[in-house]
Amino acid sequence: MKNKQLLISMGLNVLIVIFSFIGIILKFKEEGIEFYLSYAFFTNVLTIIICSVFLYQEIKALYLKEEVQDSIKYNKYVVTGMSLLVMIYWVAFLAPLAGNDFVGPYLFQGGSLFLHVLCPILLVISLLGYDMVSLKKEQVLKSLMPTIVYGALIIILNIFHIIIGPYGFFEVYYSPWGVIILVPIGLAILELLILFMVYLLNRLSIKVEKQAK
Repeated sequence: MKNKQLLISMGLNVLIVIFSFIGIILKFKEEGIEFYLSYAFFTNVLTIIICSVFLYQEIKALYLKEEVQDSIKYNKYVVTGMSLLVMIYWVAFLAPLAGNDFVGPYLFQGGSLFLHVLCPILLVISLLGYDMVSLKKEQVLKSLMPTIVYGALIIILNIFHIIIGPYGFFEVYYSPWGVIILVPIGLAILELLILFMVYLLNRLSIKVEKQAK
C-alpha cells in the first residue's frame, strides 16, 4: 500500500474508532444499560477492536514497511457486513415502525447518527477504497459466525430467564415461535446477501486497482 493510501486508510480507521466510541456513549445515555445487550453494541465493540488492531498494523507498515495481515483485513470485512446489517435494519424496519421518515431524527441524531449511518459508510469506503482483501467464496458464509454466536448467546440467556429481549424475536417465552425462528433466519439471510454484495464489490475494487497499475 502506498504511503498516501496508507495515511488515508489510517485516518478512516481513526474516525471509525472515534465515531464508534461517541455513538456507544450517546446510545447509553439514550437507552440505558439495555443498549449493552444490543447487536449494535456488539457490532461496534468488535469494530473498535478490529479497526484499532488494523491501525496498529498500519503504523507498523508505515515505519517498518510491513504489509497489513490479510486476517485483519478479513475481520474488517466481517464487521463491515455486520455494521451494514445494523444500518439496513434500522432504515428498513425500526425507523418506519417509529413513524419517522428514513431521513428523520430516528437516524440522524444522537448515537444513531454515529452507529447506524457514519460508521457503516466509513467502513465501506475504507474497505473498498483502501483496504481490499483477497477473499474466497467460502469465507462469505464463515463471516456469519459472529452474528450466529451473538444470536445463540442471547437466546440462551432468554431461555434461562437471565434477560428478556433485547429484541422481541428473542423473547422465547413471549413471542410466537414463528417469529422466533423466521426473523433471525431472515436477518441471517439478509446479512449473507450484504456480505456477498461487499465480496463482489471488493473483487471489483481489486480488479480496478490492478488495471490502474
